[in-house]
Amino acid sequence: MIGAFVEGVTQSLLPCSWILVVPTVAAGLAMRRPGVLTTFVGAVVATAWTSVAGWIVPPLWVAGIALLVGGLLWWRFGATYAPVALVGVGTAWAWQPCVGPELGEALTTAQCDAWAALGGVSMFLLGVLVVGLAIGLAGGAVLARFGKGPFPRVGAVVAMALGLTMVVGLYPRIASTLAQWSTKLWA
Repeated sequence: MIGAFVEGVTQSLLPCSWILVVPTVAAGLAMRRPGVLTTFVGAVVATAWTSVAGWIVPPLWVAGIALLVGGLLWWRFGATYAPVALVGVGTAWAWQPCVGPELGEALTTAQCDAWAALGGVSMFLLGVLVVGLAIGLAGGAVLARFGKGPFPRVGAVVAMALGLTMVVGLYPRIASTLAQWSTKLWA
């Protein structure tokens, strides 16, 4: 399990994990309520696990709709449980994993026994999300020190922007371009 967590932390630097990291950074910048942050993380983990298990695997535009609706609700009502959970669901549905050895084992296990894969998938995702939360919360703390923040609507804007790119079909091209750039930079 520790290996899956460490793999998640290291994979957070790769473009395939940015769909998880960017909204998580925005959530960290936008709020300080642990219960709401936990709701976001729980929604991501539970939804990604059900997708990995093959139970619910919607098309990308559905993830975009979830992000758009979640972002609009977040904008209107603030970072409360329902909007943040909806953004977490949309984020998880949009995630296309980079597969390392630990996550690969969990994904293989999920094909036969979804419950047995829950621990590995959860720990991997927690590794990725911890990086995003650390960046978001640290950024929020720095900005608060200068009299700014938290930024309650930043998560709404990020969610709506990501959702819109998915609904109109731009997201796969953007993700592909980022992956190509990262290969050139890190290779």
